[in-house]
Amino acid sequence: MVLAGPPGLRLRKPAALAFPHCADLRRGAWELALYHCDSFPSSSSGNTHKSSSTDRSADNGEESPWVKLVTLGREQQDHSSSVLASIDLQSCHLLTDFFTRFCVVGQVEKPFDL
Repeated sequence: MVLAGPPGLRLRKPAALAFPHCADLRRGAWELALYHCDSFPSSSSGNTHKSSSTDRSADNGEESPWVKLVTLGREQQDHSSSVLASIDLQSCHLLTDFFTRFCVVGQVEKPFDL
């Protein structure tokens, strides 16, 4: 997971963002998806951030849900997403016009040989 913030901030021009992932893409067939969440972690985790006017998260102190943006490595069927994403053996690369928390979530589609 990576935080580009403050969450909810809209940019005039897209920004490039890259962060490492831990999927071993050389072993097995992976299905990877990019998710985002517009709120900071709750204060119970030690973060004392208060919502600002740029946050798109709820003001009631609850964390926003994680929302799937795109399945990586496949043609993007949904052109409404303002994020372009690609993945290589070590990193996830994004082109985005908003800041938020981003996370790559994956599962092995086909088991690999040990």
